[in-house]
Amino acid sequence: YLYYNLTGTQVVTPMAIMTSDAKGNHRRISQLMQDSDWFGRPTSSFKLFRQPLVPVLGIADGRWLLSSPLRPMAKPGGHGAIWKLMHDEGVFDWLRQQGREAAIIRQISNPMAGMDTTLLALAGCGQQRAAAFGFMSCDRTLGASEGCNVLQERRVRKGDRWSYEYGYTNIEYTEFDRLGISDQPVDGNSRRSVFPANTNVLYVKLDAAKKVVDSAVATANSEQLMPGLIFNLKKTVAYKDPLTGQEHKVPAGRMECTMQNIADHMTDRLDAPLSPQEIARKDLSTFLVYNMRRKVTSSAKKRREPGSTRISQTPDGSFYDLQRNAWHLLQQCGMQQLPELGSVEQYLETGPGFICLFHPALGPLWDVISQKIVGGSLHDGSELVLEVAEARLRNLNVKGSLLVYADNVMGHQQRLAPGAGVAAAGAHGASAHVDMTASLSQFD
Repeated sequence: YLYYNLTGTQVVTPMAIMTSDAKGNHRRISQLMQDSDWFGRPTSSFKLFRQPLVPVLGIADGRWLLSSPLRPMAKPGGHGAIWKLMHDEGVFDWLRQQGREAAIIRQISNPMAGMDTTLLALAGCGQQRAAAFGFMSCDRTLGASEGCNVLQERRVRKGDRWSYEYGYTNIEYTEFDRLGISDQPVDGNSRRSVFPANTNVLYVKLDAAKKVVDSAVATANSEQLMPGLIFNLKKTVAYKDPLTGQEHKVPAGRMECTMQNIADHMTDRLDAPLSPQEIARKDLSTFLVYNMRRKVTSSAKKRREPGSTRISQTPDGSFYDLQRNAWHLLQQCGMQQLPELGSVEQYLETGPGFICLFHPALGPLWDVISQKIVGGSLHDGSELVLEVAEARLRNLNVKGSLLVYADNVMGHQQRLAPGAGVAAAGAHGASAHVDMTASLSQFD
């Protein structure tokens, strides 16, 4: 929508979505799309393809765990399967037919990835550099159970000569010990690691990724087809023995591969090693963009334990960070009265100090949103929801709830008379225009 406002040209971004059969994910996503009428987009702008499931093995004896007689328990085998699947399911060709040269990859469990400048900066940097692959990174807590991004130097012998390969890559936290990596603080007693976090918010040049996969298929190179292959041993799995009916909890694992490690096959090869200063000046085929963590990642991967105040990687924590961003945004909009979000303990006990939600088309850049919302106030316990693409709010004071929704925020496809085809109906569905200096109270 921002592109439409700037250029007058309306575009529809094609979306390829990798699902899986775990927990009925593919069925649920497909049903969501149908129930939402494909969010006003043509169905041809979506392509769904399924991630394969792999057997789960018990650590003690290496045997498959069974979910029922003669049926191994199976879980997703890691998002690294995406590249081979894109090859097999024709996704690379489909995106090329849509006129796309590069793609942004993100995980549905991380709603923070599209915050403010994050995706535009990543895409812009990749296009400007004509890069093959890029990482959006941020600070990482010391000892956190998440991977990190590093600049890798590899010395490779070719015949009687050595060559040197350079590129940014990801290292999973489960591999630190094996690779001899010590997680160090940036300084002194800091809780921040010297290694920035891998967030799985990625930029990829489609031809570069397809070239890696095509080469791997031609040479039967499984390392390239399933990049970053690891056996994750740090999980405890609950299952019922189908023969005895007894419940068990055992250490178990499965083979997983990581989509970001395709970057290991997009390195730059040189005849001589580079100094840190030379690396800083050189445009590599891979790159890394750094932003504030709260604008990059806050995943909802697991359920919070009852009574626990540890909200990292939970839906509670993700929503808390979403509202923390909203607080900073409304500050930028010049709101004079704005409740504090509250501590984690207060948030879990009584809820956030306020709720503010908005459709990404309202911005997504905060500089754009702060031109649409100017001044005003939000009272303690109040709620502001703007599911619209346009708004003009001046000195709006909310005490209670103000909820503005559009059925088709960014327009929709409208079928005309038989033979007349399909037409786009409107650039946006609804907007809010409110000029107020008085207080708006108990508005629902």
